Amino acid sequence: AERIQREHPVRPTKHDPNLPRAIEPLLARMLAKRLADRYVNARAALTEIDAVIAGQPPGPLPLLPPWWDWPRRPWK
Repeated sequence: AERIQREHPVRPTKHDPNLPRAIEPLLARMLAKRLADRYVNARAALTEIDAVIAGQPPGPLPLLPPWWDWPRRPWK
């Protein structure tokens, strides 16, 4: 539990390179350390996932450390 509190999550594509890069920002928001940076509930997360699948850009993203390499407009 201590490691989870002090270390940032590994990029999802490091675990599965076949994962669509458009999903990474959504997962980052779900894994955000600060509660205020996460989705308010599962319905909000699902709405965002549906939007990205439909080709729309994700909503406002949480402020994450600079090591998190956001993909460039993966929804395009």
